[in-house]
Amino acid sequence: MPKGQSAIEFMSGYGFVFLIIAIAIALLFIFSSVPATVLPTQCSFLSGFSCTDAIYTNTLRGSSLFISAIDTQAGIVNISSFSAYINFFPSNTGTCAPAVATSGQTVYCTANFTFRPKLGNIYSGSFKVSSNYCANAASNLSNGACPSAATYTYGGNVRVQASFFALGGTYMVPITMSNQQNSAIPAQSQVMVSFKPSTYQLYERSDLGNVRFYLGSKELYSWCETNCSSSSASNAIYWIKVPQAIPPASSPQNTVTIDMYLLPTSTAYDGIYAGEAPQLSKTYAQYDNGQNVFVSYFNGNTSTGYFTTGSGSSLSQVSGLGYGTGTITALALTTKALAASMVYTSGFAADKYVAESNLESTNPTADTISWAGFVDNATAANMKNGVGATTNCGGLVFGAGWVKGTGISCAASAYAPSASTWQYADLIYPGTGASTFTADIYSQLYSTPLATETATANPLSGLSTFYFGLITGEGGGTGQTIYFNWGRVRKYLPGNVMPSINFGSITKVG
Repeated sequence: MPKGQSAIEFMSGYGFVFLIIAIAIALLFIFSSVPATVLPTQCSFLSGFSCTDAIYTNTLRGSSLFISAIDTQAGIVNISSFSAYINFFPSNTGTCAPAVATSGQTVYCTANFTFRPKLGNIYSGSFKVSSNYCANAASNLSNGACPSAATYTYGGNVRVQASFFALGGTYMVPITMSNQQNSAIPAQSQVMVSFKPSTYQLYERSDLGNVRFYLGSKELYSWCETNCSSSSASNAIYWIKVPQAIPPASSPQNTVTIDMYLLPTSTAYDGIYAGEAPQLSKTYAQYDNGQNVFVSYFNGNTSTGYFTTGSGSSLSQVSGLGYGTGTITALALTTKALAASMVYTSGFAADKYVAESNLESTNPTADTISWAGFVDNATAANMKNGVGATTNCGGLVFGAGWVKGTGISCAASAYAPSASTWQYADLIYPGTGASTFTADIYSQLYSTPLATETATANPLSGLSTFYFGLITGEGGGTGQTIYFNWGRVRKYLPGNVMPSINFGSITKVG
C-alpha cells in the first residue's frame, strides 16, 4: 500500500482520538489559567440532605470546612458525628448542630483540619454524617435518640476555594428558666428571654441571625422582636416556644434548662426555627417565623383572603409605610360603619390567652375602634360578640372594650395616642369563664404601660371556640384607618408572669 494512502487511513481512523486529546489539553490549560474566583463552589449530598452552602477557611490552628444543609427526608436523623477529607487530609474533629434534625430543618456542620491550605486555591474532598434514623417522628425529641434506631451514613462531595473567612466556632450558653408561680407553665408556651447582645458580640452575627435555642438536642422555635443587633447594649427580646411544661414553684423540679447556641457567624436566620420581627429584615418579613412560635399570628404580608370582612369596612395591604428608619408592609383596616369585623381564620379552643399587636391609627380620637382581640365567629355575617383594646371609649380615648350585638361598651382612661405613631396594644383574656379582661397600650412593649384598663363584662363567656382578628367597633360614619404590622396570640402564663431567667457561662462546643 502506498505510504500516502496509509497515512490518510491512519489519520481518518485515529484522528478523532488526537482531536479529543487536544481538546482536553486545551481545557486543562484554560482552567489552570482562569482565576480561582471564577470557579464555583460545589457541594452535594448523595442522599438525605440538600447542601445549601460550603465554606473552607484558614484558622489559627489549621483550617475548617463549614457546610449547611437541609434535611429532605421524613422522620428523624440523630447525628452522632461529622467528618471530612480535603485533598486526602482527614479532619481531626467535627460536629453538627442541631444534633437532631427533622424534615425541612437546616443543620450546620463543621470539620476541623490541622492541614493549612493555600488561600485562593481550589480543593476537593468528601464528607460524611454518621447518624441513626427513625422513619416516624417521636413526639418528644429532647432525648435525641430514635426509639427504633438504624445506623446510617449520609455522604457527600465538596469542591471549594480556600479563603480567610472569620468563620469562628460554635458556642453554647445554658439558660435556666425557673417558674416562680404556684401553677405550672403549660407545655408549648411562649416564654420571653432577654439579654444584652453586646455581652456576646464576639460570637454573634451583626443581626443575631446565628443565635439558636435548644432543649436537649431539639431545636426550639425562636423569634427576635427587638434590639436584634450584636452591638445593642439594650436587651434583645426573644420569644421561645418551650415544648415541655415547667412545674410550679412548690415543685423541687420547677426549672427547665435550654441552651442558646451561637453558630458560626456565616449562619443566617432560616425563617423556620429561627426568625425575627417582620420589619427588621432587609426585605419585609424575609425571616419572619411568627406563625411557628405563637398560637396565632399574622404580619403585613398575610393575604387578606385569610380574613372575612364585615359590612361597611375594608381590609387591604399597604406597602412602603414608614416604620422607624425604614418602610414596611401593613394590613390597612378602614372602618366606616357599625360593628364591622375582620377575623383571622384560625380557630382555637377558648382558654387563657394574651393578644398583642403592633399598630398605628391615622386618627385615634375619631371613633370607637377595637384594635386586636377575639370574636365569636369566623363568618362575617354571624359575628356578634368580641373583645379588644379600643380608642375613644366614651370620649376617654383608650380602654378595654367589647362588642355585643351591634352595641359597644368599654372602660376607658384618658391616654390619647398620637396619630400616625406606632403603638403596641395587648389584651389579657383570662378564659371564657372569667368576667373581666384587661387591655394595655405601650409606646414600647414590656415598658410601663401608658394606659391600663379592665372591663367587667365578657361577651365570649362559655364559648368553646373563638377567633383572633382585627376587630372594629362603632364607626360613627367618619371612618379612619388602622395599620397592623403584626398581631399575635400567646398562651397566658400563671399570673401573667414570665419565669425568671439565669444565663450560665459561655463555652466553645465546636
